[in-house]
Amino acid sequence: MATSSLAASNESISIPPGATHEGNLETRNGAIRVGDEAVIEGSLDSRNGHITTGKSVTASDVYSRNGSIVLGENGQYGRVESRNGQIKLGDGTTADALETRNGSIVVGSRARTGKLLSRNGGINVASEAVVEGTAETRNGGISLEKGSRVTGRIATRNGRVKLSGATAEEGIQTLTGDILLEAGSRSGGDLVIEIKKNDAGSGGSFFGLGGSKTWPEAGDIRVLDGSEVDGDIVLVLDADYDEAMPTVEIGSDAVVTGNLRIDSRVELIVAGTVNGEVERVTP
Repeated sequence: MATSSLAASNESISIPPGATHEGNLETRNGAIRVGDEAVIEGSLDSRNGHITTGKSVTASDVYSRNGSIVLGENGQYGRVESRNGQIKLGDGTTADALETRNGSIVVGSRARTGKLLSRNGGINVASEAVVEGTAETRNGGISLEKGSRVTGRIATRNGRVKLSGATAEEGIQTLTGDILLEAGSRSGGDLVIEIKKNDAGSGGSFFGLGGSKTWPEAGDIRVLDGSEVDGDIVLVLDADYDEAMPTVEIGSDAVVTGNLRIDSRVELIVAGTVNGEVERVTP
């Protein structure tokens, strides 16, 4: 069964299983639902509604401004974007990229996608999934499960990064979030937490003028359970930093092939192997 381009102002749109739709699906205030094994020869676009697809669906780009996007297993999609909503990519599904401004991103097991970007939401990458690009969020944690891999850099300002038997090929950087590698995880680049003077905010006064500085609290870095860092570990804090001091820990069976460059005020625990130099930095 084939249908032509379909647009609705306030109504929901439903495509039955196995159908072929030639053109875009667009609605302003309704939901879009696509049944199993349907083929959409165009994009899915709902301004204020949720988008849900079944298994083995093929479509181009998917966009919702104020709604969640849930894509079923073993599908194929282009770019997937929601401004204010969660994005879930089903098991074994492929997409060009996933991006949301205010919502979490969940990548299913064995799925494959390009870069992941969320401004205010966490990112979870399930087992055996591959992210061919960066994984970044400003306010949210990032977790990678067993056998998953991110080929680009992983970065978050205010969130924890946790790898459990996973790989980050280009390293990890946070500010206030912990970095944890466990269960034989590997980072192919540096692990970095660096707090500089311009990271401090101002408090105690009108518009922040004349008040004392407030510092973000630096996260810990831990490399445990046979995990490996093929790069350096850097944790450096501004001289005026006065929050709780973090910890850097290299577990007994963990390996760091590069150097450690660690603030002298930070607790450093090295029970494993560090092939490079250990430098304690005095601010």
